[in-house]
Amino acid sequence: TPPNTVHRHPIMASSTSSISPDPNQLALRKKSIIDQTARGGEYFVSELYYRVYDTLRSDLHHFYEEPSVLIWNGTPYQGLGTIRQFYSHLPPSKHEIHSIDCHPIIENLETAMNILVTVVGRVSYDSRSAGAFHQTFILARRPDGKYYVAQDIMRLVEST
Repeated sequence: TPPNTVHRHPIMASSTSSISPDPNQLALRKKSIIDQTARGGEYFVSELYYRVYDTLRSDLHHFYEEPSVLIWNGTPYQGLGTIRQFYSHLPPSKHEIHSIDCHPIIENLETAMNILVTVVGRVSYDSRSAGAFHQTFILARRPDGKYYVAQDIMRLVEST
């Protein structure tokens, strides 16, 4: 390769006179990332997390890893064992999801990204009347491409 040749990433412009990225290709790449994270986050919420939470709570810890942090109504729980123990003491629950919002956390368009997921709904514990909740997750991507819950912030909203 000649010393002055610039190697181009596929999303870069094909012109050799400039190393500026092609705005159309960047926009398509960004839209693709947003679409992928939205589908992944919505699947996590609607098909996985709350289904396990409400029906097989003893397996909920599989979504977390050792560095994970759960903040439940302002109280922090860090580490897989601590989170597992916390969830094992909660009474049976039933979640009703009202909205899911997912966004990529993009450092740059060429690397894997984490996903910010926010959920709003209602939850009842032990057959008590349902109350509102707001939950925010940061799903972190592992080197193998799979995700885990790195941060989980749960807030039960009190009626006024």
